[in-house]
Amino acid sequence: ATPKIVIVSYKMVQRLRSDLLRRAWGLVIVDESHTLRTPMSRSEALQTSTIVKLLQGVARVVLLSGTPSPTRPLDLFLQCHTLKPGLLGRDKYDFIRSYCHVQRQPYFSVGRCKRAHELNLLLCEHVMIRRLKVDVMKELPPKTRTLVHLLIRPGQFRQKRTTTPNGGDAAEEDGQGK
Repeated sequence: ATPKIVIVSYKMVQRLRSDLLRRAWGLVIVDESHTLRTPMSRSEALQTSTIVKLLQGVARVVLLSGTPSPTRPLDLFLQCHTLKPGLLGRDKYDFIRSYCHVQRQPYFSVGRCKRAHELNLLLCEHVMIRRLKVDVMKELPPKTRTLVHLLIRPGQFRQKRTTTPNGGDAAEEDGQGK
């Protein structure tokens, strides 16, 4: 029997790829859709490509995210292109030329947004609905913040060198004691 509702994690999408792509879906809701961005790893790329391929044949698609838009506008392209192909350009390169600051030296890097007001207008008009928690869930208490002080002894964290996705060098704390 075909299930009426299927809830699946991003990791399981990768594992159930052939079964998910074989079915005809009436509606697909993608929660945490901000993860559908330019992939940073091979596994992320496979998950993203599977979800995008799945969404291409579906008449009704809802992408949900409570996470604010990133500072890299390129991360928005794939979500928008999946919902309305061509809205922001023929492909990601068109989008980059129109809406991203590009740095070519010392390496090619796509950075901050240019023409942000125009991009925001397009998004609001065609693909984005923004609701504030206070307008949707009035019964929730206001957000509270608590400052927690931690005592970290010298040597509790050690730094290791890693390579960033853009080929640079970065220090990161791995949280492992010495």
